[in-house]
Amino acid sequence: MAGDMTIADLFICKRLGNATKLVSAYSTKNSRPTEYSNYTGILAQTVETSLRNPKNSTLGFWCSFTMTTNHTKMDSANSSTTFIYNKSSKYHAIEAYGQLTTWDLTFHDGTAVAKDVIDGFYINEKNKEYKVAATQGTKLFKSHGALMILAWGFFIPAGGLFAAARYIFQKGGLWFNLHRAFMIMGVLLNIAGFVVIFVEKGGFVDPGYALGYTHAVMGCMVMGYSLTNVIRGFLRPDLESPRRRKFKVTHFLFAGLAIVLANTNITTGLYMVSLKASAIAFGVLSGICMLFIPIFHFWLSSDDLPMPIHNLVLTGVFVVLIANTIASATEFLLNT
Repeated sequence: MAGDMTIADLFICKRLGNATKLVSAYSTKNSRPTEYSNYTGILAQTVETSLRNPKNSTLGFWCSFTMTTNHTKMDSANSSTTFIYNKSSKYHAIEAYGQLTTWDLTFHDGTAVAKDVIDGFYINEKNKEYKVAATQGTKLFKSHGALMILAWGFFIPAGGLFAAARYIFQKGGLWFNLHRAFMIMGVLLNIAGFVVIFVEKGGFVDPGYALGYTHAVMGCMVMGYSLTNVIRGFLRPDLESPRRRKFKVTHFLFAGLAIVLANTNITTGLYMVSLKASAIAFGVLSGICMLFIPIFHFWLSSDDLPMPIHNLVLTGVFVVLIANTIASATEFLLNT
């Protein structure tokens, strides 16, 4: 959008299901803009809209066009404005979240807030024409996803498995050292992923984007639960303390809740960037692996199965964890 809503030259990228389109529009006041059936103000041969970037096939909502530097727009009341652009012209971008049910233009009220800059919005001068396009995810955004997948797809579930299957490790405190190391590494990765997305977004997510807001709130809950459990682990009572049993129960419950929430949140995050197959695969495989934490803790630890079978089961779970983490992280990095 160039100008404010009183005299606004509008170019709107829309998505309805798996279909995309670009429309030109014009507004003379703070009301519903007039849409054009043609590409007024746009070089028609330059229009590209897709759910995949034509250059590298990455998934997303991609919209590209070249606008003219001098064009006139008119509304139904024959009120017209000629828009002329140069290097000093100011541009504003509005990023709208929600699901369209028709191609009709939706209109926000006066309480809505528009960002001055949105991810992937840029303007380049070339032959006195300007191009607006959606770019790939930033390095910080990619780092956020990869760090969270590493933390909750592998390190923290692995740390839980070491504790649950501690009877497999015959060398004294080996299980505890592995448990502590993997949990601390996972929480550090989680903190790093938490920080980079706040830096990337410049704060919290707009509550108007329901799915994104839910993802952010759940992420904060996961952060709180995980940090609380690590701190409680360092402050755990002695083995002989009467409070030891209560600590073990709550420590297990806090960890389990954090892992379930994190698994759900990563699945949601993958869905948000249109990686539905990866979201389903990650959610299902991670969920199955997580079930082995209580299985090892409550069932396999007390049965009469030969130890080699225990080792084989644990190895299989780790193979799935590693493969699932690598596949999900790779898919996210390549397609955002």
